[in-house]
Amino acid sequence: MTIEPEPSPSSAVPAGAVRGQCARHPDRPAHLTCKRCGDNLCAPCGEERIDGVCKSCIELLSSRGRVWQVQWLAVVTMVHGGLLLLWGLGLLVSGAYMGFAMGGIEPTQPDAPPPEFMAGVMSGVTLFMMLGQIIPGILQVAAGYYMLSFRYRALAIAAYLTGVLSITGCYCLPTAILLGIWGVFVVFDKDVAARFDSV
Repeated sequence: MTIEPEPSPSSAVPAGAVRGQCARHPDRPAHLTCKRCGDNLCAPCGEERIDGVCKSCIELLSSRGRVWQVQWLAVVTMVHGGLLLLWGLGLLVSGAYMGFAMGGIEPTQPDAPPPEFMAGVMSGVTLFMMLGQIIPGILQVAAGYYMLSFRYRALAIAAYLTGVLSITGCYCLPTAILLGIWGVFVVFDKDVAARFDSV
């Protein structure tokens, strides 16, 4: 009776490893797989993966449709969101000043509303205008940041749709409409959606 020698640690397949050969390098053993196409990958190919997706799939997905526009759209979205935030903060300061200034004005007409009431109305209107800038501004900055790495497509959709809230401040409305049209065309593109889903 002969006893078989135990395999050496270098020839043993590690726990959780993939059996087979690398799809790109048939002379190398596979250790990982691509979560999109399922190809076996050797260690060097595995290091090229992005979020579990092989380099070939990333290149394929990035070359189709409007995927190439996502990076540009992300930067423009962050800039626009930052401008909305600045405009919203300006409205906050303006509203606080107007509320304070109007509270001290004596009415010139006997039947005029009290200054405190007018100060409250002006503060409320300015608060409404400010929220119409701050909400889409925060969403756009966050969406643009995550779009750079093809994450949270739903956040991008929400950011472009809520951009119409900037009508309350008027200043950024024309650019919000243009950005929203561009953004919706890009994020609803089937190849862009597939690229987001691959992450």
